[in-house]
Amino acid sequence: MRFEPNFEITTDQEFVVQARVAGRRLDQYLKARYKDYSRTLFTRLISEGKVLVNGQTVRPSYKTRTGDEISFGLPALERPYLKPEPMDLAILHEDSWLVAINKPPGIVMHPSRGHQGGTLVNGLLHHFQDNLSSVRSELRPGIIHRLDRDTSGVVLVAKNDQAHWKLAAQFENRTVKKEYLALIWRLPEKDDFEVDLPIGKHPANKDKMAILAKGGKEARTRFHILERYSRQALIVARPQTGRTHQIRLHLQAIGHPILADEQYSGSGAFYPHEINHIRGTPIPSSESPLLQRQALHAHRITFWHPILDQDMTIEAPIPEDILTTLGNLRDR
Repeated sequence: MRFEPNFEITTDQEFVVQARVAGRRLDQYLKARYKDYSRTLFTRLISEGKVLVNGQTVRPSYKTRTGDEISFGLPALERPYLKPEPMDLAILHEDSWLVAINKPPGIVMHPSRGHQGGTLVNGLLHHFQDNLSSVRSELRPGIIHRLDRDTSGVVLVAKNDQAHWKLAAQFENRTVKKEYLALIWRLPEKDDFEVDLPIGKHPANKDKMAILAKGGKEARTRFHILERYSRQALIVARPQTGRTHQIRLHLQAIGHPILADEQYSGSGAFYPHEINHIRGTPIPSSESPLLQRQALHAHRITFWHPILDQDMTIEAPIPEDILTTLGNLRDR
């Protein structure tokens, strides 16, 4: 979804370049940081001297350095009215600065092409009204990070810009610890293992990501086996980086795709008879699927509270469809 900027309205942006993103062209870096805006816009702003690096004007090709202080006015986006929509929100934690939501599967995080309504943002606007941060543009009020549509679990939402910036810095510096639960096909040899494979956009499918030896971004995930069954396993995944579809793609790449992950396992459902049978065997007409979405759940997140200055861990209970599947797996 692309919207034109309104140059009559700007919001001040100030931040410091972190070591892990140093060395990138300034226009490319800003485009990656503000995804709703075009690179052409940032090239124009930089060329017109409206973006300052350490108080000085630079060229769009300027290579960012660790510790660079970048400041500029970001034009507001002209956008359709985001309609608040009633939505049952499972609130795991709430204070004056942030809220943690247990996102159900099937919910898109924010409006995009093809999803103008029914998103988590629409529900947040109804529940919290104007008490949401505006850092990520008007299209994503309160949104600090995201989960895939069919991934359930804990999501942090910022109520004001101060909390947002400080939480976003923790994500950027990779100090936020995230733990996901997943059900996978086949039994890994080791109980603990790590996957370190670069990820980038799929060359032929815009809706998918891919392992790319050239042009991919660093992506690392640590895994631990919690339970083993006949042909499946319950694992905990701890991503060390935050790439799109990272856990799903890493597991698929090593031959252990997530159950019912239509994009990366080839099937959008998991049936009881598959527990003890090879994948792809005929489905009995009397069977109903145990899962109709990828068996991936953002179970726990640990971070430093941006205002209260204390360590916090928030946990989202395992959803009913995964619990039912676990019960069937344990009974076989």
